[in-house]
Amino acid sequence: MASATSTPATDAKKKAKVSSKVSEEINKRRTFAIISHPDAAQPFNA
Repeated sequence: MASATSTPATDAKKKAKVSSKVSEEINKRRTFAIISHPDAAQPFNA
């Protein structure tokens, strides 16, 4: 009966694939800004 466990080689390939996808997403979403406003912390009806 064959075992369903993964080998170190397949684990490395999976990690490389995930790492590649993460890198792609980081490159897509690199721009980030925090916009502050003096009224941001106050309720609307104050």
